[in-house]
This record gives sequence, structure tokens and C-alpha cells, in this order.
Amino acid sequence: MISVRDLLILAGLTALAAAVIASLLPAYEGVSTVPACSDCTFKLTGEYRIVQHGNYASLYLGTREVARYGWAYAGGRPMREGEAVACSPMYVRVVGGLAYVSCSGAPAPPNGTAPRLPLRACSPYAYGWDGASNATPANLPHRTVTHGPEAWVWVDASAGNPRPSLVLQVDGAAGDGFGVAALAVGVTGLGISTGARISVEHAYGRDSGDAENNVAYVQLKVRAPNGSIAYLYLVRDAGAGITRVYSVVDGAAQYVCDYVIGRGADSCRPGHVAVRLGALSAAWAEFFSGSVERYIGRGSVEAIALVAVDRGGCPGRGDCDFWIRWDNLRVDC
Repeated sequence: MISVRDLLILAGLTALAAAVIASLLPAYEGVSTVPACSDCTFKLTGEYRIVQHGNYASLYLGTREVARYGWAYAGGRPMREGEAVACSPMYVRVVGGLAYVSCSGAPAPPNGTAPRLPLRACSPYAYGWDGASNATPANLPHRTVTHGPEAWVWVDASAGNPRPSLVLQVDGAAGDGFGVAALAVGVTGLGISTGARISVEHAYGRDSGDAENNVAYVQLKVRAPNGSIAYLYLVRDAGAGITRVYSVVDGAAQYVCDYVIGRGADSCRPGHVAVRLGALSAAWAEFFSGSVERYIGRGSVEAIALVAVDRGGCPGRGDCDFWIRWDNLRVDC
């Protein structure tokens, strides 16, 4: 017969054996979970792999995405688009939304600090609409965006700096009293960072019947190192009154915030930043030139749009419209 004493001894030996075995096993064996963080270090075991996509990196467990980062590094270098790393255990250090991975030990960022967001080699870009036609207003993926029945986007061979130039002509003839004309250009393939120098020129004109409460702006869609999206609007205006800012880079024109001519935007939606640059110029002049990083932070530029917005109008083209001519859009890496 087994005594109570024998049972107690057996239980004690079993617990001791379990503790010894556990001490010999590395931590986080089995499938470990991924912490939600922007600055941390952790070890993963299981079927994890990290894949670098166009402007972000995804961490997968099997086929399920479990985390997203601004970019991934492996072996001390930025991973190439389409490159993947899979191992178990996988060591990950996250700094500023960038992921540094290793299969042999806790990785460190180059020089111990988080560098600028790595991108594909930036391709300088210059477009003056030379050789363009009404059907092809850009030589990159693009689309025209209009709001209201009196909004036009075309290339004018008779005027430019030098000619031709892109023209946005608009009247606030929509049911809500506003009009939008825009050209949105996808620039992900250029690998532009917010630290690049972006420049474009403009010339402003209007009909005598225009009420002159006009704004034009350059909109940029920016992906931050942590994968989040932000929108920047670089605005110039003319006249007086209150008008609106619309986002056009993701499809149809979407209201963002009101804009007071001569002063700037009021209470834009989260993730949208509007900066007043000054007044529009009737003669050819620089609209913007420089880096946008000081306005929107570090990131990669995925789209650039040229936009004109008008409030109020009258029926008919050429009576109450205003227009913006654009020329010499450049990106210098």
C-alpha cells in the first residue's frame, strides 16, 4: 500500500523534475506572440517570416500578417523589395517603427541609431508637359479628379514656362457650391523620401466674373516609417472669404477642412496637415521648392497631386472660372 508519505515524496520529485526540464529550455518556446510597439526588442519562435514590400515591411505568422513596419533590415542592410527572411528563433529590434531582424542574436541598428527611412534608389524626376497631349497629362500612373460640372484638366500647348503647361480650370458649380479640378500622380516607383527637394511653378488667372475666393495646392500622400499614412497640403490663395481643402490622391474629392483665404486652414481632420505658403502669382513663379520633411516628418512620398478649388460660380465655361497653369514639376533626390 502506498502511504501518504510516499505520495508527498513522489509529488515533490515530479515538481523538481519539471522545474529542471523547464530551466533547460529556452524562453518563448512554441509560437510566441508579437508585441505591439515602435521601440522594443523581442524574440520570436514559430513559423515567422518578414517580407519587404514596396514602402513597408510585413511580419507574418504563416500566412497571417501580424505586424507592419516602415522598413526591415537584415544583416545590417535594408532589405530589398520582395526579399523575405524566415527563421526560428527570430530576433527583432524595433526602433522608430523600423524593424531590424537577425536569426543569430539580437540585432542592432547601424551605428546604434535608427537611420532615415531606406527607399529604393530615388529616381530624379522632371516633367514640363513637353510632348504631352490632352489624353496623357503625365508619364507616370495618374488620374484626373473633378468635383462639379465645371472642372477641367488639360495640357495647353500655347502657354507655359516654356510651353506647354498643365491647366486646371474650375468654377464652383457643384450642388454644394464648390468645384475641384486636380491631377493626381502616383510616384511610389520613384522612391521619393520627404527629404527630397520637390519643386513646381505656376501662373494664376481668372475670369472677370470670378468672385476670387480661390485656392490651389500641392497635395502629397506620405507613408511614415511606422506604416501610417499622412497627407500634406501646400496651399496658395487669392481673394477673400472661406473655401475648402479636398483630398484627391485616393480617388474622388473628399472634404478635409475649411480654409480662410489669407490666413490658412481651420481644424483639418487628423492625419491631414495644410500649410499656407502665400499668395498665388499671375506671372510665372515658383509655387514651392524644397523638402517637405519639416512639415510632415520622415517618410516616403506615394502620390503628388496638383489641385485647384473654387467656391461659388455661374453657369457656363469662361464666365466665372479661375485657372492655374503648372509647369516644371521636379524631384531632386
